[in-house]
Amino acid sequence: MWLRPDAITVWRHPEVRKRLAWYRAVMLNEKPAKFMICKRVGVDENPEALEEASEDELWSLHDKLAVEFRRVWQRIKEGSLSLKELEAPRTSFLHIKIKLAERLLRSCRFCVRRCGVNRAEGQVGFCGLGREARVSTWFHHFGEEAPLLGGGGHPVGGSGTIFFTSCNLRCVFCVAPNSKVILDTWVIKPISKVQVNDKVLSVSFPEQAKRQLKLASVKVVKKFTREAEVFHVRTDKADIILTAEHPILDYRRRWLAIDPSRSPVKATRMREGMVVRFTIEPENFTEDEDYMRGYLAGALRGDVTMTFFTVKHGLKCYKYPYFKFAVKDLDFLTAVHSYLARFGIKLPIKKIHFGDGIREGLISTKRDIFERIEGLVEPMKSLSWYRGFLAGFFDAEGGFSGRSLRIINTDSDLLETACRGLEALGISYAYERYEGCADAVRIGRAEDIAKFFMRTHPKVKRKLRGLLGRALLSTAVIEDIEPLGEMTVYNLETSNNIFICNGFITHNCQNYDISFHPGNGVVVDARKLAAIEAELRREGAANINFVGGEPTPNLHIILASMEHLDLNVPMLWNSNMLCSPETMKLLVDVIDIWLPDFKFGNNECAERLTAGGVDYVGTVLANHKLAVEHGDMIIRHLVMPNHVDCCTKPVLAMIARELGADRVLVNIMGQYRPEHWVARWPEKWPDIARRPSAREMREALEHARQLGLVFEPVS
Repeated sequence: MWLRPDAITVWRHPEVRKRLAWYRAVMLNEKPAKFMICKRVGVDENPEALEEASEDELWSLHDKLAVEFRRVWQRIKEGSLSLKELEAPRTSFLHIKIKLAERLLRSCRFCVRRCGVNRAEGQVGFCGLGREARVSTWFHHFGEEAPLLGGGGHPVGGSGTIFFTSCNLRCVFCVAPNSKVILDTWVIKPISKVQVNDKVLSVSFPEQAKRQLKLASVKVVKKFTREAEVFHVRTDKADIILTAEHPILDYRRRWLAIDPSRSPVKATRMREGMVVRFTIEPENFTEDEDYMRGYLAGALRGDVTMTFFTVKHGLKCYKYPYFKFAVKDLDFLTAVHSYLARFGIKLPIKKIHFGDGIREGLISTKRDIFERIEGLVEPMKSLSWYRGFLAGFFDAEGGFSGRSLRIINTDSDLLETACRGLEALGISYAYERYEGCADAVRIGRAEDIAKFFMRTHPKVKRKLRGLLGRALLSTAVIEDIEPLGEMTVYNLETSNNIFICNGFITHNCQNYDISFHPGNGVVVDARKLAAIEAELRREGAANINFVGGEPTPNLHIILASMEHLDLNVPMLWNSNMLCSPETMKLLVDVIDIWLPDFKFGNNECAERLTAGGVDYVGTVLANHKLAVEHGDMIIRHLVMPNHVDCCTKPVLAMIARELGADRVLVNIMGQYRPEHWVARWPEKWPDIARRPSAREMREALEHARQLGLVFEPVS
């Protein structure tokens, strides 16, 4: 286990021991966590009776119990009362909080945006979540402030950090509207046209690290859009336009992003010269009239009966045309039926005798229809005709044999036409001759098979699944990354968190999975979350650190998890503090230590440098004031270049004046750096296009000293 020495030495500082006294006592199991006290305060009523209570009645009961809770908590802090002396009520204060959170979820008011959607019924709020909570990863975090890692009498076990997959400051989106997504039918759609429930190509990650990534089909669960700054990433294989935080997979199975600090997954900074995973460049075309003629030629010449029957009437003989098309694949029949109708040949689908059985198909003995079909299947020389011909011929006579695609037929003229079409489309093939048997055209390489599907659009879906489960991966080298400005961008949420876009393997940003294996991102209910919390504590975590993303949209699951948790552990709220007043009322009695951000000293800077749309300073300050009255606190402030006077000094002054210089610890952070997109486009954000200077940091720290703030032990 990695040991940070300052996790031990920090507790020698008298102000740290004083200001984090309650947190340390809970960490050392000298005092019960506040959520455990909540379980021993309550009313002697049947919990089922609460189901009929109105929200106002629940709040009235909550506020009454809050007074009792704080009296009990104060006595426990003083040592005049122990948890063992309190009997568990039939309905606990914690249970009331859980019920209120469920009511708030019906018209969501968890954060200050108060979007009001019914997330309880699955509607999606501003945060991108419905009812479910999703945890991307959890682990013992050794990068937090020193007191949060343990020490002071507790093993240095790290902060038990749980990353949630949501955000209420802004939603992260990914790629440009014309970016190409491959459906599982190998038809290409711009991401802007993809719909929920469409099935798109993705990759599956094997459990064993050395196994190959395989093609998979996944369902689109959600679709999002917004305006965002984008970048043009050029490679030697293809290009993609995406936002700075959007990750793509490299050849070592790492996620790369232009701005990894904003990425929804653990990512490495993307740079020119890096090698990324690449599948195949998506290609699309329009199925025009030549294509439809070609498809009918391949389909009908490969799999139709067109002949003349001779019938004698006395001494005279009459020839009657006979057209019959009967197949077992409904996709195939539907395509032929539709294309014939486009040319004015409208035949009903009927039950037709075929061999010893009956199939659905098309049949006609009319001479004019026969002659019109004969005209439609005449060969042409256009590229579009060859695309259609190969698709129809494959649907009629093609299939997978082993690991190859084959089109088999006894008519050498048809096979020769297929060969000419493959050559025109740039697809490698082999011509196989068999003595006494039908010859075949074979396509063996997976990349060529994928090209065949994309460049021809076969219609029989069962034949298109042959590449699923197979490896189809090469590499591409990043040659240039160029800012393009602002445009509408889109993101898809898929069932396995990944989709292929412009040939690149991309992570879907609405699911905040922080691990390399996307399957580690899981939907959690209260019991599962409690099990995660218990596991972290048993393995030595000093606290349970709720973070994200942003934990606020998951309030209902977090509170409910505490009802199932029987281990004593400090609860830590690591948040942007854009919580609604209702959320803060539910949290203040269960959170032992707060780790809030306080970034901006005025709303103008907050509006320009974040998604905006809220009273940042008013909301965050009010929530800080409420939190510090009910728990210990370490406030984080990031010093930004050119923002010392407008942000750092006002923030520090508000902390000293409104929260109390003698009550909180402040982490004054100097690690800001201009991320890749800011450095490339400094004219848009000239004020933050560099690191904070040594003079600015000295000025910030000196101002904190003048205000009497304690920052050295945790900064």
